[in-house]
Amino acid sequence: MISKFRFRLQRNFINSLGNKTKRKILVIESDDWGAIRMPNKKVYKEFLNKGIVKADDAFAKYDGLESKEDLDFLYETLRQFKDINNKPAVLTANIICANPDFKAIKESGFKKYTFEDANVTSLEQGGFMLRDKWNEGFQQKVFHPQLHGREHVNVRRWLDKLQRDDASLKKAFEQQTFVGDNSLAAAFHTFSEDDDAYYAEVIKDAIHLFYDNFGFDSKTFIAPNYTWSPQLERAFHQENILFLQGSHFQNVPMRNSMATDRRFHYFGQKNPQGILYLVRNCLFEPAISPQVDYVDTCLRHIENAFYWNKPAIIASHRLNFVSVGGEENRDKNLKQLSTLLRTVQKKWPEVEFLSTEQLCIELESKTF
Repeated sequence: MISKFRFRLQRNFINSLGNKTKRKILVIESDDWGAIRMPNKKVYKEFLNKGIVKADDAFAKYDGLESKEDLDFLYETLRQFKDINNKPAVLTANIICANPDFKAIKESGFKKYTFEDANVTSLEQGGFMLRDKWNEGFQQKVFHPQLHGREHVNVRRWLDKLQRDDASLKKAFEQQTFVGDNSLAAAFHTFSEDDDAYYAEVIKDAIHLFYDNFGFDSKTFIAPNYTWSPQLERAFHQENILFLQGSHFQNVPMRNSMATDRRFHYFGQKNPQGILYLVRNCLFEPAISPQVDYVDTCLRHIENAFYWNKPAIIASHRLNFVSVGGEENRDKNLKQLSTLLRTVQKKWPEVEFLSTEQLCIELESKTF
C-alpha cells in the first residue's frame, strides 16, 4: 500500500514539472531494435539448464533479433489506428546499428573488438536486410527510427571478462551472444576519462551507421539501460543530438565501479549544452511483468500525464513484440497493445499519435 502511494506521488511530481500542452499527445518509445540477445528458444533452454541465465530474466527469455514476420505483425497492428489528424499509431523504434563480429573477435584472441552492421547480422540469421524492412515501416508512418547506440554491450568490460575466461560468457559467446551478465547491457557505463573518450567515438560510429540506414540524422538518443556519463553529453552535442530520451532518472556511472548515482530529470529540462531531456511517464511492458494488467496500468499512467498537461510517453521495449521466445509472446502483447490504443481513442478521441522526432519538432517550433 505504501509503495503504491509513493509510486502515485512520484508520478504526479514527475508530470507536474516542465513543458505543458493542452493537446492529448501519445508517443510510444521502444528500445533495442537491431540488437542481438537470445538466438532462439533452444539456446535459451540450454542456458537456463546450465545456469547461465535465470528463469525470471524476461530479456533472456523473450528478447532477440526481430524477424520479418515480427515487423509485419507490428506494422499491421499500428496501421489499424488513426488519430484525429488521420495519422496512424506510430512506434519510435530506437535502433542499435551494429552487433559484435564474433568470428573476428575470437580470431583476435578476444583482444580486439570488431563490430558488424546490424544488416549483416539479419542477413546471416534471418536472410533479409533489416534496413529494408525498417524503412518499409517508416514509409507507412508506423515505425519511426531514432538512435539507441552502436551495440547493446559494454565493449571494453565484455572483452576484459572474455580475456579472463569467464565461463558463462565464453559459453554464451559460442552461441554468438553475450547474455549471462546483465550489467554488460549498459553499453555506456564508463569507468574512467579514457572510457569517456572511447565511447564518444562509439557514438560517432553509431550516428554514421544510423544515417547510412535511413538517410537522415537522429534528433534524439537513448542510452542503453538509461546509463551514461554527463561527460558524454558533450559528444552528443558535438554530433547534433538535440534531445535525450530517458526515464526520470539517469544512471550516472561512478568512477572505477559498477555502481551508479541517480540523477533526476524532467520533461523539457535543458542541460548545459542546450540538449533537452524527454522523460517517459507511462509503461507498457507485459513481457517483463506478465502478472500486471498493463492495459489498465498504462491507461492510468496516460490519464495522469494528460491531467498534468503532459504528452503521454510510453516505454515499451522490443521484447514485447518479437517471437524469439515464442510467437505467443508477440501475439498476446500485440493484442494488448491493440486494446490499449482502442481504449485510448474511445476515452480521448482527440488523441494525437506522434513519433518522438515529431514531438521534438513541436517543441522546437513553439507550437507545443
